[in-house]
Amino acid sequence: LSMMVHSYASGAELSWHRDSGVLGGYTFFAHRDWHHMWGGNLLIADPSTSFEGIRVSKKPHKNTDLKDSFGKLYSARGVTFDHDLEKEVLFDPGYGQYIMAKPNRLVIIANNIFHKVERIDAAAGMNNRVSLTGFFE
Repeated sequence: LSMMVHSYASGAELSWHRDSGVLGGYTFFAHRDWHHMWGGNLLIADPSTSFEGIRVSKKPHKNTDLKDSFGKLYSARGVTFDHDLEKEVLFDPGYGQYIMAKPNRLVIIANNIFHKVERIDAAAGMNNRVSLTGFFE
């Protein structure tokens, strides 16, 4: 079992990714308060979504700069998908689930399920979405 702490400020998000090579992962929402209008939901692609053929790049996409390099346009491991191909793949079937960032909620995600953290809205102000995450290995 591993554990990391993440704090997402207004404007931050985590791009689509999957946790492979582990049994599964978890997220525990550790913030004290959260409003449903602040974003930060955990988005989970339908398991029938096939990400076969998507290649990742360690180079930033055009129109990105250093301030985008953590928790905004890049995934947890510093790689990004080809956004045009990602859009095409996500639109087939084009649905999934979301889980609100309710304080003290524990979410367990199976291995190889694509998911992301929705962008934190500016309405969150100085409130950060804080989570403990990790993997079952």
